[in-house]
Amino acid sequence: MDHWLRERENDHFDFQSIDEDSPMQTPRPSGMERFSMAYSARSSMQIEVDDMVDEGVAGDDTAVIERCLQHINDFATEGLRTLLYGYKFLNEDEYQRWKKGYLEATTSLVDRTRLIEEAGDMIEQDLDLCAATAIEDKLQQGVPEAIDKLRRAKIKMWMLTGDKRETAINIGYSCRLIKAYSTVTVLDHEAGEVEQAIGAAVLAINRGTVAHSVVVVDGQTLSKISDVEALDMLFHELAILADSVICCRASPSQKAELVKSIRKRVKKSITLAIGDGANDIAMIQEAHVGIGITGKEGLQAARTSDYSIAQFRFLTKLLLVHGRWNYIRTCKYTVGTFWKELLFYLTQALFQRSVGYTGISLYESWSLSMFNTLFTSLPVIFMGVFEKDLSASTLLAVPELYTKGQRNGGFNFKVYLAWMFMASSEAMVVYFCMLGLYGQALFTEDNSIYALGSITYTAVVWLISLKMQYVLPFPTPPILHLSFLCFGP
Repeated sequence: MDHWLRERENDHFDFQSIDEDSPMQTPRPSGMERFSMAYSARSSMQIEVDDMVDEGVAGDDTAVIERCLQHINDFATEGLRTLLYGYKFLNEDEYQRWKKGYLEATTSLVDRTRLIEEAGDMIEQDLDLCAATAIEDKLQQGVPEAIDKLRRAKIKMWMLTGDKRETAINIGYSCRLIKAYSTVTVLDHEAGEVEQAIGAAVLAINRGTVAHSVVVVDGQTLSKISDVEALDMLFHELAILADSVICCRASPSQKAELVKSIRKRVKKSITLAIGDGANDIAMIQEAHVGIGITGKEGLQAARTSDYSIAQFRFLTKLLLVHGRWNYIRTCKYTVGTFWKELLFYLTQALFQRSVGYTGISLYESWSLSMFNTLFTSLPVIFMGVFEKDLSASTLLAVPELYTKGQRNGGFNFKVYLAWMFMASSEAMVVYFCMLGLYGQALFTEDNSIYALGSITYTAVVWLISLKMQYVLPFPTPPILHLSFLCFGP
């Protein structure tokens, strides 16, 4: 069983047995009409030096820009991250004016982000094209497998990036965010008919004719959609219904606005934002849970996040293992605290029946004050700290177990009533058993009230300690086995 779980956890596959028609083969929508396997390394374009330099068009700026944009599109189609370089000459007066406005924007306490963007727009005008570069940004180890496991845990994945559309789609195929059988809906304001495309996608998803839906939208189209309230509501309806959303050419403010809108529109939703760059800080701070990845792009995201991890694949253990353990511990700690309090004080209430409801205490004052602080605090605390209902290897191999928290399976009204019924039953069993032993036990000749309270108090403390150790780790309490619950394992 351990060997099988390790294979499931590490996603070991026999790649030699995969043929060309295997579903592991993931086609990429590249202009070169190439196919790449999910486990293979990304191929790079081979461009001859003679093709890159053409003396005939070197002096024509229009032809140079057209050729450059063509190369940029080819690079982006291959999944490379592209960057254009531009320059501009400024005199001293122009620079000082811009520097003054930029310093005022960076030190502003109101709308700092907007002011910084406006200051950048002031100087980023009339630039001359200098060069274009394309680099291969390889995925970290285990990213596709991590995304698959998070999908199986009923977690929706969105990709918000500043890359070109072609690059974002190619990366989506590489990390398995887009499947070979996915229906990709591309929203482009330049192509028009954005509202018709959104409506058709919503109808197709509601009919159940789409196996896996992915929505691709760029930052400019998203700005156009946000300007029209009806269209914005329709877009968010599609985004919530879709399995994945890829937002490319998105600014940091747009990333944060998307996270904020999902928090408001989807009730009882928990959003998690993860990033590794400074442009992800706004998104990380806007989400319920922010996670920063420490990497080559610096530590800005990690310093402003709630949690910091070294690689994306560690997110699976953080959520599926530690997240579920923390949820189970919190639920059992809460229900265990209510259970032990009702068990203890219900014996006091049952004692009032024997004394005519005069309010006489069954326990001494020091016993009442020491019950929670000395005798029953550590069993509940230890369970809330060290409880592990399932092993880490099992939780990683079967991500569907994570859905227990999404269904409120650990603590709900039904579970609460079950434990309260169990506490009432156990309180009656303990009290009447101790009442039967009172005055007849050979180990005591004390017939006072506090003698009955002492043996009842001892029985309750033993029951709580044993049950916290042996019974509460199980997911469902065996309510019918009252004798087992009352007198130990």
